[in-house]
Amino acid sequence: MNKATAAFLWIFFCAASKAQEFDFNGAVLGMKLTEFQALPAINGKLTPDGKAGWCDQRAGKLVCHRVGDDPFGQIYGPALGDYHFDKDKNGELRLYMIMLMADRRNYPIAESGLTQKWGAGKSVVSTATNGLGQEIKATTLSWNKRDSAITLEAPCGNVKYLCLTYTHKSLAEEVAGSVPPSGSGF
Repeated sequence: MNKATAAFLWIFFCAASKAQEFDFNGAVLGMKLTEFQALPAINGKLTPDGKAGWCDQRAGKLVCHRVGDDPFGQIYGPALGDYHFDKDKNGELRLYMIMLMADRRNYPIAESGLTQKWGAGKSVVSTATNGLGQEIKATTLSWNKRDSAITLEAPCGNVKYLCLTYTHKSLAEEVAGSVPPSGSGF
């Protein structure tokens, strides 16, 4: 292979990796529900009825979960990812958001893992007020691609938690006012 071909391939693969939407444990933003359901079990873990996950309706959307989907290994208690699906303009159920809430003490682990996988994120530091009226440090770290974003916030909702949210920008906007999806999930 000559140098020009090698250079072209390197540029092509670098561009392709930057174009890939964000993923979490194999689930890629924008994927179809059927592709999500076909993902292998995480560490071989299954529900008692032998399934790798389950889905239910929540606020008019289809929300799915996978067994063993805790990136923190329950260090400070369990964390469970929510995979949000809804119909796109063609009627296909697609993954438009992944949400995870965990103990805030997991923040350094989340920051390190995301930075290792996606590079340095954009950090915004502010303050939040705890239940005693004390100001505490609040950090929002974000990564952006053309059509997807990741936001890591601590604290989130409550001073005890962090939130990790993956969003497919165009699908999230497209399904914001959609009718509830149909489908039995796993």
